[in-house]
Parts: sequence; C-alpha cells; structure tokens
Amino acid sequence: MAKESARVEVGADGEVRVTVGSPSNGQSHATTFAQVCAARLGVPVERVIVTSGDTAAMGERTGTFASLVTDQLWSYAVPRAQDVPPFEVERQAQPSPYNPEGIKGAGAGGVIGSLATIAAAVEDALAPRGLTLNSLPIRFEQLSNVKR
Repeated sequence: MAKESARVEVGADGEVRVTVGSPSNGQSHATTFAQVCAARLGVPVERVIVTSGDTAAMGERTGTFASLVTDQLWSYAVPRAQDVPPFEVERQAQPSPYNPEGIKGAGAGGVIGSLATIAAAVEDALAPRGLTLNSLPIRFEQLSNVKR
C-alpha cells in the first residue's frame, strides 16, 4: 500500500510550515493541507505555508492517483447541500485584452485540445463544400460562406 507523509514545523513567530513529498496537480492539495493544519492547530490559515513535491526534503513518494482517492473516499463524510453555508455569487466580467473576443483560458490544460478537435471535425465535415479553417474561434460568418 502506498504511503504519503508530511512534516509540520511551527516557528517561534507562529508561522506553520507544512512539507509534503507528494506534488499537487490541480487537486487543491496545498489549500486542503493548509486548512486542515490551521484547523487542527488553531491558527489562521494565512499563517500556514505548504511546500509540496519536495522529494529532497521528504524522499520519494507515490504521488496522487484517482485510485488512491477512491479507495480512501469511503472514509470521509461527503457534505450535503444542507451542510453548505449560504453564500452569494458575484460575476465580475473583465474581458481579456489579448484577443478580439475577450476570452480567457479554461483553467485546465486538459481542455485546450478540445477546441482544435472540434475545429478539425467541422473542417472535415465541411471540406467537400470548400470550407478551410485557419483560426479559432470558429465564427458564424465562416460557416455562412460555405457552398450549399
């Protein structure tokens, strides 16, 4: 069974340093570790500094895998809707100045290829009608010029 570990040090100034060998790949480990540590030690989460993926300090570790999470998920109570405190959602639209549509990144590298895949499928489907796509995003004007 794979094992992970962490080292927690509390400085004289009250700053808490958490060192883990396992790197975070977008699963919110650093935030979660900081919140758990702050709650257990009774310190503000802002005073907790998490360093992850430091194999020089912690040695080789297994890392993060869905199977490990799934096996351990049954040990945790999953919050229900009534467990979540009320909150307000605000929309703060600030278009990107770097492209004509003002579109910002999707936030996850795994979705980047999907745009090119969709464009390739559209181009393949409409190639017999003379469509060639040279840029993204695909605009209605490009499709409206296709031979019928």
